[in-house]
Amino acid sequence: KLEANIGKTDDVMNVLRGVSPSGGTPLGAKVSSILTRYATLLDSTLRSGGQIKPVNLIIITDGDATDRDVLEQAIVTFCKKLQSLRLDPTQYFGIQFFQVGNDEAAAKFLRYLDDALESKYGIADIIDTTLFVNFACNF
Repeated sequence: KLEANIGKTDDVMNVLRGVSPSGGTPLGAKVSSILTRYATLLDSTLRSGGQIKPVNLIIITDGDATDRDVLEQAIVTFCKKLQSLRLDPTQYFGIQFFQVGNDEAAAKFLRYLDDALESKYGIADIIDTTLFVNFACNF
């Protein structure tokens, strides 16, 4: 399980040491879960008059999501939820995709998420993508 409250470089390294990448990339299911829980938290925080802190979700991925439609719809639904709460999504949430590897089809999909969702769905642009990160760790 990679969800963690990470505050230091050592925390990141400890999480990465326990990871053995393999199989598919069900990115949509995981991002959907995170966004759904955060939307629920935002809603309850607003109802109680609490403070909302901005969040930046950083995703290191090969970019080849096996559930691309789920990922796209999760982002769209989340942005529309924020808009329905009268919140500017760009002020409260960002998603950063860092592609590890040089799969061009995966890069094309990540560029699509970054560049096309705003005009296609009329939502805020909360996505930024960095393609082909040369990622090497010595564990």
